[in-house]
Amino acid sequence: MAELPVPGTVQQVDDSHFTSGIRRDARRTDIILIPQPSDHPDDPLNWSKWRKRVSDLGHNVYTFGVVIMVSSYTPANLKIQAATGIPVADINTGVGIYFLFIGYSNLIWQPLAINYGRRPVLLASILLVIVQALWQAYCTTTGEWYANRALMGISAGPVETLLELVVADLHFSHERGAWLSVYVWILFSGSFLSCIPAGFVADALGWQWIEYIVCIIGAAFFVWLFFTFEETAFYRPDVVSAETIGVGNGKVDTDDVETPRAEAKYTDEKRLGETPMGHNSDAGTTALDRASDIVGTPKPYWRRLSILSGYDRRRKSNVWRNAYISIAILRFPAILYSGLLVAMSLSWYNVVNGTLPTILGKEPYNFSANIIGVFYVAGIIGVTFGSYFGGALSDRVAIYMARRNGGVFEPEHRLWIFLIALIVHPLGCLLFGVGAAHHIHWVGLAFGLGFFCVTLPMGSSVAYNYILDSYKEVAGEGLVSVVLIRNTIGFGFAYAILPMIDALGVQDAFILLTFLGLFVWCLTFVMLIFGKRFRKWTARAYWELVEEQGLRVH
Repeated sequence: MAELPVPGTVQQVDDSHFTSGIRRDARRTDIILIPQPSDHPDDPLNWSKWRKRVSDLGHNVYTFGVVIMVSSYTPANLKIQAATGIPVADINTGVGIYFLFIGYSNLIWQPLAINYGRRPVLLASILLVIVQALWQAYCTTTGEWYANRALMGISAGPVETLLELVVADLHFSHERGAWLSVYVWILFSGSFLSCIPAGFVADALGWQWIEYIVCIIGAAFFVWLFFTFEETAFYRPDVVSAETIGVGNGKVDTDDVETPRAEAKYTDEKRLGETPMGHNSDAGTTALDRASDIVGTPKPYWRRLSILSGYDRRRKSNVWRNAYISIAILRFPAILYSGLLVAMSLSWYNVVNGTLPTILGKEPYNFSANIIGVFYVAGIIGVTFGSYFGGALSDRVAIYMARRNGGVFEPEHRLWIFLIALIVHPLGCLLFGVGAAHHIHWVGLAFGLGFFCVTLPMGSSVAYNYILDSYKEVAGEGLVSVVLIRNTIGFGFAYAILPMIDALGVQDAFILLTFLGLFVWCLTFVMLIFGKRFRKWTARAYWELVEEQGLRVH
């Protein structure tokens, strides 16, 4: 029996153009496109530049809308306590409840999106988030607050796992990091950005008006999404698997790979906005070795906005089967590592949200809600740097490492970027936490917060990409697995952060976080050494899952 391909090990670079029958990047012709696009104009990998940009804008609008509706109230924590009697500790516990429910809700949301399409799930989610944000303005007891946070978590579930899948729908692996970093930047910075005006709104109009305003914005975003965000799910079971391209023998024969052909062939490239050879100029795709015409008739606009346009009967899976897979692959080491990494990123984010208003709102700083909101600018700056490191720079590092490895890309190549985190994480923790305990000038705290926040998007974007690179055919389920780990741990941190600080003090609590962070970042060296062995060990289980779902095994 032939040895099974190692999941995630792919021929990414081919300087000699020895590998035949595959599509490459039009600008950098030595880079092989992973995944290989199909021949159909409705394949999102074949979309024109403007069409991709509209979809990119759409899913990022959804992300920003959900984030601001979920977290804009944070600078007004003390005002909420004064107006409702809900203790700040209970408000922070609500954050943990939110993250717990957002994780487990994806056992339903993500399988629905995989089987029936991304579009209906995003539209339903943002509508439900609007309802919960409006209700939050009328919560007056701890019980109501907890119930609202639980339902908000269920409503906002897709913002944690589905957007990574949409990015993978639209972009090739060598460009995915940059686009994923935009999403992660919005995920973290969106809450910081919204906190800046929210503080002023709370001081001028009352904290409830934060919720009223974000609900109006959310409703506008829903209308935009309904008319502009089209389905990105596309079923391509007969395209050659990335793991079989050029690995081992430098060549793959695609003559026997059958691609479905529609009866009507579409040849009007100008109308599609496609380049010759039937591929779009944005992705820069071309077929240097394989001449392949665009086939099939693209769907008209009204059909692309159909609620169930992403459903394909050929897929041999269902909602419950996909939910089971998310649990089953928790035994994969790459999933466990990524989950722990993203969990710590979320936990550090919860630490910031849980401690910043308390630290700055009391002696010796005594900042008002609006100034606390402005203070989040430091976090935004840190997240911006971290998004670049974990996104565009990780793409460059991955290609560089693949070139050094004879053109073969390993998902662990992206992990080298975490050397930066080993430096900035302890620096940020100690400067912010220990500095606050010793009442240093607020400028020092701002720098500490900035360094601290650099690692937030790095951990998330690289870990998500690691799953997409390693187990791309079950990546949707794998992202759910990661979020289950992340949000279970995040719930514990959100629930315990203030009691921990009360028990240990700010200084000792942040010293503890420093060493916890260093431990997690140092696990990266284990994956750099043994990651491929782990993936080889899971190969049989992975390819069996792929075949069971009616995907490709070539």
